[in-house]
Amino acid sequence: MEYLEDKYPDYTFTYDNYADGRAYYNVEGFDARVVVGIAQREPLEYYDNFQFIKYRDDIVDALCDLTGAICSQVGVSDFNLSFYGGYGWMRDGELT
Repeated sequence: MEYLEDKYPDYTFTYDNYADGRAYYNVEGFDARVVVGIAQREPLEYYDNFQFIKYRDDIVDALCDLTGAICSQVGVSDFNLSFYGGYGWMRDGELT
């Protein structure tokens, strides 16, 4: 938890559980859990997904806008965009 508190001092984290070599934390103000892992190489480094959780809506909107612009160039107006940790569905040029 010290890692998260040092990296993101403006947020409050509470430990949830540990599984599959990763620690899971809840963060006040967000529904998704923060995952903290350790890279399996030397030197050992921590990594987390908090930036994705914090900016999730902006990331999904940007990916849908970009994909929508590309698809409109080839005449596609409906598409499903999925990626690790999120998804988006565009129908007739509108995110639904």
